[in-house]
Amino acid sequence: MLLVIPVSSLAQQGVPLRVPSDARADSEAARIRDEQRREMQLRSTGTGAARADERSVKAAAEQLNQDFKRIQVIRNDIAHALKVEGVLDYRRVSGQAAEVRKRALRMQAYLALRGPDADEKTGAGQAGYDEKELKGALVRLCKRIDSFVANPRFTSPDVVDVDGTAKASRDLREIIALSVAVRNSAERLDQKHE
Repeated sequence: MLLVIPVSSLAQQGVPLRVPSDARADSEAARIRDEQRREMQLRSTGTGAARADERSVKAAAEQLNQDFKRIQVIRNDIAHALKVEGVLDYRRVSGQAAEVRKRALRMQAYLALRGPDADEKTGAGQAGYDEKELKGALVRLCKRIDSFVANPRFTSPDVVDVDGTAKASRDLREIIALSVAVRNSAERLDQKHE
């Protein structure tokens, strides 16, 4: 009873009472809550990064698909111009060749089709073509695109074909080199005819 009287008198005077066990419990509870909050943040960050990575892979696959289709459409336009129209619109040919190159470079990067000789220039990219040679180069470009598109790597993606992958890499390199030469020659011929 003597112990209760001093405690109650201190409480009546407005002196706060501290109970050491409660303070430790509160501090421990605060620490646990803080750790849980940090864990949740880390988990959500990891999930967000995985989702962002998944989105970027999906976007790359969509871009690759668009490039693959568009390069075929351009090939068909070129073939149609060679066969039906007879006279080439050099400005259009130059634009198409530039687009083929841009898309082929992107596909090369996405598909990781850079072989050991990827930086070597093929002879096709070095030449400047006259009107007749330009038509021959466009035919070769169309055939190379056909070869690339018909590659087993794309027609049977479940089958691992090392030779098909090497051939796809060579086809893309030649497509890039031909498209550069075609674009440069078409620009030169367009300026000549103006």
